[in-house]
Amino acid sequence: MNNSSQLKTAMMYGAFSGLASFILAIVLYMLNKNPLGPVSWLGFWIPILFLVIGIQHHRDKDLGGYISYGRGVGTGVLITLFLSIVFCVLIYGFATFIGTDILEGFKQDTFEGLEKAKPYMGDTLYEQAVEETEKLTVGGMVLGEFQRKILGGIIMSLIIAAFMRKQKSIFEQPSE
Repeated sequence: MNNSSQLKTAMMYGAFSGLASFILAIVLYMLNKNPLGPVSWLGFWIPILFLVIGIQHHRDKDLGGYISYGRGVGTGVLITLFLSIVFCVLIYGFATFIGTDILEGFKQDTFEGLEKAKPYMGDTLYEQAVEETEKLTVGGMVLGEFQRKILGGIIMSLIIAAFMRKQKSIFEQPSE
């Protein structure tokens, strides 16, 4: 097993996925939608696609057609890490220098969600959530997005690796 090929594959597919997710965010922004708001779910398929393609590439090209469940999960988590870093660095720069209204749109979406959840939260919890949302910065918003992408990617990696794994048969002779 070649760990450098795993890292190289993860970096490549993670970077492509992060860039594709960022391009979708820009398109949503140009359509006057908050790219980090509820409409961002339109792009959920992008990381899934790159996880599948990246793990499959690692299995078929780097490992000779076989991959264990653990190796598949590890590759998926690395892809997720790189996609999250690339996306968050790009969206941070964009929200800081160009789309400075993204933070306000994100806060507005959060306030609307809090209003809907208020009957279930209680007054104290609601007030704390509103206070925290008012103090939110671009960095905090992007950190939250990073955490969501990592968590979602880990869950998807666990699922995808189960379908992508392929073990050598115990009856196969090692090729020399």
